[in-house]
Amino acid sequence: MFVAGNDEKLVIPQFLTRYGLQSYFVKQREGLVELTALDSWVLNLTQSVAYSEADREEIQRHITEQYISDYTATWRAGMDNLNVRDYEAMSALTDALEQIISGDQPFQRALTALRDNTHALTLSGKLDDKAREAAINEMDYRLLSRLGHEFAPENSALEEQKDKASTLQAVYQQLTELHRYLLAIQNSPVPGKSALKAVQLRLDQNSSDPIFATRQMAKNPACAS
Repeated sequence: MFVAGNDEKLVIPQFLTRYGLQSYFVKQREGLVELTALDSWVLNLTQSVAYSEADREEIQRHITEQYISDYTATWRAGMDNLNVRDYEAMSALTDALEQIISGDQPFQRALTALRDNTHALTLSGKLDDKAREAAINEMDYRLLSRLGHEFAPENSALEEQKDKASTLQAVYQQLTELHRYLLAIQNSPVPGKSALKAVQLRLDQNSSDPIFATRQMAKNPACAS
């Protein structure tokens, strides 16, 4: 279903995952500051490894900004590198659509992987004000909140509203209609004649068939939700 322009961009280093953020980066930030200070001394960029508290805070800020920048760029490059394959035969296209709307669900898996590694932490409603404030001030909460903001448009595709389906569910519904439509043409006695008749019907009646509706949804995904 998907084709990658560069397979290497689909491999996300563990350091730039939610696990790496919480289990390594947040816990090792002080150690990273020490290594940075030592590197500066070894490279003769500074005359001493003794840093003031203000210096350490500034180094820590730079390290954090670089980490968030690399984290965001890596995940964005991975998602941008996923392209939908072109299909020349209708049978191949209907098979691919069946994979999407049935068990395989490649769109769902790609978006879920992104969301699991970029959405903000959800705090328990049972926390009192003091505990909630402490949790909000934790470094992993702040970093994941920033990432959640960066990828909010992509992650919102999986969110269900009270009165309507998620954007992804709406896309699946449209692709299901498209699959049925194409399958009917493919299984007709003369597929080419049936396809031409479907196009003529759309033009004569100025109506929207599933192909046209899917194209419109692709142009404006916001209309799907």
